[in-house]
Amino acid sequence: MTRGSMAILLGAMIALAIGCAGPAPPTPGNGEPKETAVTLKIVVIDDLPLADAIRREWKARSKSPLDVVSLTGSDALLESPPKGDAVIYPVAEIGRLAEKGWIAPLPDVSLRALDAERADLSPLALQAECNWGGATWAIPFGSTGFTLYARADLLRDNGLSLPTTWEEYASVVRRLRASEWAKDPKHVVAVEPIGKGWGGLLLLARAASYLRHRGNYSTYFDFSSMDPLLDSPPMVKALEELVAASEGKKEANRGPSPSDCLDQFWKGQAALAIAIPGHPTKKSEGGTIPPADVLIGELPGSPQVFNPSDNRWEKRAEEEPTRIPLIQVSGRVGSLLTSSPNKPAAARALLLLSGPEWSPSISPESAATGPFRRSHLKQMGRWVESAADARLGKDLADIFSARFDAPLSMSSPSLPGGPRYLAALDAAVQSAVSGEIKPAAALAKAADAWRAITKELGLPAQKTAYRRQLGLKE
Repeated sequence: MTRGSMAILLGAMIALAIGCAGPAPPTPGNGEPKETAVTLKIVVIDDLPLADAIRREWKARSKSPLDVVSLTGSDALLESPPKGDAVIYPVAEIGRLAEKGWIAPLPDVSLRALDAERADLSPLALQAECNWGGATWAIPFGSTGFTLYARADLLRDNGLSLPTTWEEYASVVRRLRASEWAKDPKHVVAVEPIGKGWGGLLLLARAASYLRHRGNYSTYFDFSSMDPLLDSPPMVKALEELVAASEGKKEANRGPSPSDCLDQFWKGQAALAIAIPGHPTKKSEGGTIPPADVLIGELPGSPQVFNPSDNRWEKRAEEEPTRIPLIQVSGRVGSLLTSSPNKPAAARALLLLSGPEWSPSISPESAATGPFRRSHLKQMGRWVESAADARLGKDLADIFSARFDAPLSMSSPSLPGGPRYLAALDAAVQSAVSGEIKPAAALAKAADAWRAITKELGLPAQKTAYRRQLGLKE
């Protein structure tokens, strides 16, 4: 079979999997979605730019009716389910929406369509972020994660390189603090997002390489008892290192966001920054650092991991990664609403919007997303500010490529009550950084808060939800 005939056969298989009625993906000779008799309604949560991009592209490419409704504030989801046919929402909300019964797993025909594109789709996005309880509940629209930024010139001038482990990171921070550059009171060696809504996630990201053991499912909860593991040795170690890297005391509930960190970095005020903007190479107004003086990379990791079964630290196997990405931090996914009478057509619309033809014009418009297809990695110019950032775009593509194929990852708390659990962890980070309380005591206090939250929400229900987040079937 020739390459051309194979392509035709694959196109026919995808068209068959997606279905004949309603919107269909563009194929040779079919540049627009087919007409549908119903007006689909897609609700977009907390992402006005993404909603605008969907409206624009649909209007330009299709004659089929589509109503795109934008809701601001995830709190709107606490009251009642959105009214419509599909919802595009923050990736960390998947567990809460699934457990409430507001969204439905994808039908088999949609799963077959996704499977036909598996070679292009990020395995991490499809198999981890869109999975709940062993089933696929969502279609990816792009996600991103914490990224390390460093001043290449300052590292070079001080005989340093981009750190690959947290031990190296701590050493780089100490060396740079002793440098001539750090004597300027306006300069900060390392800025990390410890502000409200981010400190807990940062701590989990720092702890992931210490926590995620190949032989254990549990990370921050014991899945058999739902007892928090926050005051475990790997969590305490991660918080102690975070405190050591912080620049002085912070007031309670104060601290930078990821975008604040990146703003400081591009203005030349920070040598190192951990950030998670939607467009990681976008320079803030008034930025003074040229891309040639910037290095970006994955967060550091660790060759040592804690084995909770033996209650000891051990060295990772040679074939294991030392970097473990924290997922479900920032991103968007799309699901079918349970109450929709138009699920087949709605599923086809989501597949079309997230597909290889349309997604490059839609996903980059959101500040919360990143590439989620291998074909996107060749189009990184859509995720960076200008042609001057071409080298950073290549580096960013390498980072996403590594995340796509990460054999081990750790999820943020996406079960019901996730924001409350993270808020308690935020408080622990703030109190430890401010010097108000030692890291171990701060985490013990957070563990007590988690127990109270779990009890309030119902231990059996939370235990079931956590098992589903881990991909364990009941």
